Amino acid sequence: MESDTHSRYARMEGVLKKIQKKYGDKIEIVIMGTELDIWKDIKTTNIKGVKYDKYPKLLTELGLDISIAPLEDNDFNKCKSNIKWLESTMAGAAFIGSKVYPYEFSVKDGKTGYIAYNESQWVRKLSFLIENQEKRAEMVASARIEVLKKHSKEVVLPLWKAFYEKI
Repeated sequence: MESDTHSRYARMEGVLKKIQKKYGDKIEIVIMGTELDIWKDIKTTNIKGVKYDKYPKLLTELGLDISIAPLEDNDFNKCKSNIKWLESTMAGAAFIGSKVYPYEFSVKDGKTGYIAYNESQWVRKLSFLIENQEKRAEMVASARIEVLKKHSKEVVLPLWKAFYEKI
């Protein structure tokens, strides 16, 4: 049986082949959290086994320009959070996510990230961000404002406290 991690990256193979062909050595594809050896023609750097307490620092130190979260639109993924968008934003990477609940709900397409739902959109939006450093920076700045406004501990902790007091 194919794991979700394996299948989601397998679905991105066509996209990443096109991006690598178009930009060559100007780009580096980094996969975090698992070591995948599913692509024969795509050069990747795999980072696996990052400890929880080391992850934020590593994510920031990598200096990623763009972060992607390709998720299949299924019931399991609709129950996920928007954590990849939050982490990417705070680490300074522009974000592209699949058109699925956690990202569709959080990301304002074109302002705080991009939403992509087919191969041509993934290629077009990745290409645009690769070629437009100013737009990437603008998108990250807008996303950070959104994250801090809606997801900072000063906002979230009082809400959770009130929730727990009611139950």
